[in-house]
Amino acid sequence: MHPILADPRRLRVFITLWIPLGLVLSVLPYWWSGGSIEDAWPVAIWAELFAVPLLASWYVCRFSTVDASASQILATVITPAIVTTGLWIGIGRLWFSAVAPLVPAPDAVFARFHPLAFTAGTLAFVAMCAVNYALSAADEGRVAAQRALHADIAARDAELRAHRSQVNPHFLFNCLHSISALVPSDPQGARRMCLELADFFRDSLRAGSQAPIPMETEGAHVRRYLDIERARFGDRLGVDISLAPNAARALVPPL
Repeated sequence: MHPILADPRRLRVFITLWIPLGLVLSVLPYWWSGGSIEDAWPVAIWAELFAVPLLASWYVCRFSTVDASASQILATVITPAIVTTGLWIGIGRLWFSAVAPLVPAPDAVFARFHPLAFTAGTLAFVAMCAVNYALSAADEGRVAAQRALHADIAARDAELRAHRSQVNPHFLFNCLHSISALVPSDPQGARRMCLELADFFRDSLRAGSQAPIPMETEGAHVRRYLDIERARFGDRLGVDISLAPNAARALVPPL
């Protein structure tokens, strides 16, 4: 994907920078060669059209990656720079000849200013290739960072699921033992504990498929868990939960 055309923000920056830079690289040599500034509009149009091969230079850079040798990069960049700028100079010659009946100045001084324009265009093409390499490296670095972040999140999720798979069975075994102990002495309590246990695991499955969840939902889940534990420990378990109203909607992992 083109690092500039695929990003509207980068494209706006390129256009904003190239409009004055293109005028400097072409109109200035034309003026130094004796051309009249009043008749420079054909030169300005011709210069701005060089933005097309500059943007197309990215396709040249694709043939030689950043990790290639310096000689390979230079061979891949310099040759297309010279050829592309030469074609641009040839198009300019035809363009100035076509508009010579209206504006003769650019055609008249073309032989004097086109070497300077050729040099400026070649340097601009090489500089644009350097920009393409820098943008591609930045994009690759960002993609690598995103992949590392996604991998870290996936690893943490897997670790959390592993902890759940270890903790839940022990909790279930303890609850079943408590229910078994309550059946002879408190059948209603045992029945109530079975219902609370079923509701707790139902909420656990629902919360596990959502990430993150509101703090008030997590708090309600914790209270249900403590109700089950209170049936086991009785008055020996005392808990006081205080949740600030402005924190109720805060998102947290389902613990």
